[in-house]
Amino acid sequence: MYLADEVNHKHPEWQRLQIRWRFYLESYLGGDDYKQGMYLNKYMLETNDEYERRIAASALDNHVRNTTHIYNSFLFSDPPVRRLGTLERDPSLQYFLEDADLDGRSFTNFMSYANLMSSVFGHVWLFVDRPESQANTRAEELAQGIRPYVSLVTPQYVQDWEYRRSASGVPELVYMKILEYNDSDETVYRVYTPETVELVSVRDGDNTARTIESYPNGLGKIPAVCLYANRGPTRGVGISDVADIADLQKNIFNLYSEWSQLVELNNHPSLVKTATTDASAGAGAIITMDENLDPSLKPYLLQPSSSNIDGIKTIIEENISAIDRIAHLGGIRGTISSSTSGIALQVERQLLNSKLTEKSANLELAEEQIWRLWALWQGTVWDGTVEYPRTYNLRDSNADLDFYIKALGAGVPSDTFEREVHKNISRLVLNDDVVNTIEAEIDTAEPMSLLAVDPAYEPHEMVNPNTGEVVVATTQEQHLNLAARGYLHP
Repeated sequence: MYLADEVNHKHPEWQRLQIRWRFYLESYLGGDDYKQGMYLNKYMLETNDEYERRIAASALDNHVRNTTHIYNSFLFSDPPVRRLGTLERDPSLQYFLEDADLDGRSFTNFMSYANLMSSVFGHVWLFVDRPESQANTRAEELAQGIRPYVSLVTPQYVQDWEYRRSASGVPELVYMKILEYNDSDETVYRVYTPETVELVSVRDGDNTARTIESYPNGLGKIPAVCLYANRGPTRGVGISDVADIADLQKNIFNLYSEWSQLVELNNHPSLVKTATTDASAGAGAIITMDENLDPSLKPYLLQPSSSNIDGIKTIIEENISAIDRIAHLGGIRGTISSSTSGIALQVERQLLNSKLTEKSANLELAEEQIWRLWALWQGTVWDGTVEYPRTYNLRDSNADLDFYIKALGAGVPSDTFEREVHKNISRLVLNDDVVNTIEAEIDTAEPMSLLAVDPAYEPHEMVNPNTGEVVVATTQEQHLNLAARGYLHP
């Protein structure tokens, strides 16, 4: 029997972070979920009705969702390579790969969603479970759909956990408590230990807890895997990808509300008048004043300065730039101006690639742990491998194409040089199915040096009117290509 206080105990990190986790989730969801969080600053003397109307009229620019989905699109642009070893012969495997969570999602789609949620919260818990079976043979289990499956639990519901080092020094998860149900009268937890799994109920006002269900833990270990977005100092708690972005998004949300208020006041200024003056604010309005009214009390309009609107717009743009610096997405989201140097863009792409590589390593580790648990449920041992991509195509194709065209126009007297540049162009603009054929055609074509300069064509300079760049056109083909890109004769 458990004491109620013992069951209701919360991990200190859960108590510290639960409000932030809710904030991260609502920042990701946006829409009504975000507005119901009341993240708009309330004015002094503003009534609740006025505050709620202002929230309803405020727009959210959701940078949290945009950032996490960009990361996810890169990480799963190419599926992971799974070599499952002896598990390949398991008849349940294909069912699991096609429907991993018993809700129709494939295992790759499930891992993609898990990565998305870990980016929001900093980590999520992935459970590998298996229904109890009374079947006598594997064929009967397959017929009944008895097989391991995965499920995702967000940190809000994992309210307590404990790691302990084994004799070999490996930290092992030895206790976990998950919130299953909660209302004003009763709270139900699922408590995992290496020996048992229990469903425990605590009623409001009771000093003791009641065990609803208890059964042995068939694996001898808690079947949970922690998928980190970024590892933190505390085991079992990750660092969210959007922690600082969510705060900046909240600031932008408030600035948009201020912007909207200023625009409304600018277009519909406030009319100040005495109570006896008959007037209304509007186009062509007539104001009737008492003849004996003091001239100093004449009606007038209150209108904010337009410079305030410009100032808010500038602050919003600076906040968005800060988000792009934090997420290393300035070049991806197209917010970096053309004046930024190529080296700066290259460094930002390298930083983004490094971040994605770290996340792919976390995904790879979590998936290997899932497969080990899956194999244990099936009474075997995991002997396969999982490989997620470690480099991501972050190249700017347009910039690369311009670079290769300039290289061709440099007039390098080398047939090999020009053949290789043409091959690089074909790899850049075409898919792999036809590149091999094109490269073979390039290798067997006439020497490029003979085609590079047309003897009957007079080379001449062409200039980019936007950048001032000067390029020498040595063939009619180059001339037409440069003209199509906006180059002009000096």
